[in-house]
Amino acid sequence: LVSVFYASLKLYDDISFGVRFFTTIALAFGTILMSFSVTLNNHTVAAVFLFPAFIAALEGSGGKAGILTALTACIDIVPGTLFIPVFAYMIYGKSGREGIIRYSVPLIIGTIIFVAINLCIIGYPLTPKLVPEGIDFSNPVGSQTVGRVLLPDTLSYSLECLFGWHGFFSVSPVLIFGFIGLIKATRDSTHRWTYLAIAATVNIMIVGHAMFVGSFGGWSYGFRYLIPIIPIIMFFAPLIVKRHFLIFSGILPVSILFAFVGAYNPWPPAYEQELNKDPVASVVTNPIGANMSAFMEEYFPSYGVTEKMKSLFISPSKKIQTQYLILFYTSKGDSKMEGKMKTIFRNRIY
Repeated sequence: LVSVFYASLKLYDDISFGVRFFTTIALAFGTILMSFSVTLNNHTVAAVFLFPAFIAALEGSGGKAGILTALTACIDIVPGTLFIPVFAYMIYGKSGREGIIRYSVPLIIGTIIFVAINLCIIGYPLTPKLVPEGIDFSNPVGSQTVGRVLLPDTLSYSLECLFGWHGFFSVSPVLIFGFIGLIKATRDSTHRWTYLAIAATVNIMIVGHAMFVGSFGGWSYGFRYLIPIIPIIMFFAPLIVKRHFLIFSGILPVSILFAFVGAYNPWPPAYEQELNKDPVASVVTNPIGANMSAFMEEYFPSYGVTEKMKSLFISPSKKIQTQYLILFYTSKGDSKMEGKMKTIFRNRIY
């Protein structure tokens, strides 16, 4: 994905090597795409296919775009499906009806495969969450749901999941350059309608998840549902970076730090809305601080700054700190630190 992204920036005629290089660094090491690349999940894999599909559509390559979009939709339904009509519009503008035919064939085959796999696994053509009368025993939720997807339970949720401590833009601040760049691209008179279509789809993804998908993606570092569109957003960053490189170079290290903090544990215990929610997990509203506190506890346990961070980002209560860290290291799969915290809790060494 990183290689394809770097190569794709050659489509810009007026950006320097430095802008290309550091924008690629921002994508590879400065977003939660990197944080979640250390764990098995469908969102990063979808990003790997969706971005080349986007580039293929820009170039009018219907067959290639169709194959990659079909793979995306089979792996992560929402972004894959939302971009199907946008890419069709782009391909038609470049390659006409012949391009659309080449684009449609892989999509039809992908749909058949998608339905067949679901029928084999659960006996229903759509995904498990959409099975009528289905019950998700692993994740019982409250009454505020649509299709068993949790709705936000606070009025401030939409703003928080974009700019709060779980926020899409606050956890990966370099994305702000890409988003502003995308807005700027819509003013391009030559490709205006293409970029407007892309911007509209990106905004539907962001606004739709911010308004209708609660719980910040569960125990996760950042708003993971939006990972597939990160490369597309960052593709437009050079439009802003080339004029504001100094500001970008100041924000990039912070974004890289946050991304690496996320890689330490992409699945930290965090805010929950489920009926069986753990009362300790939800005490942490700041996954960045919680991850940093747990990192310090593992590598610098006797330092005063470690105690201050745990008190600030987890809880002033030593007992709750220890309970939370037990959950944290269990989620991380770190049995050594999990055992250490359980020993501390049993012996009340807090």
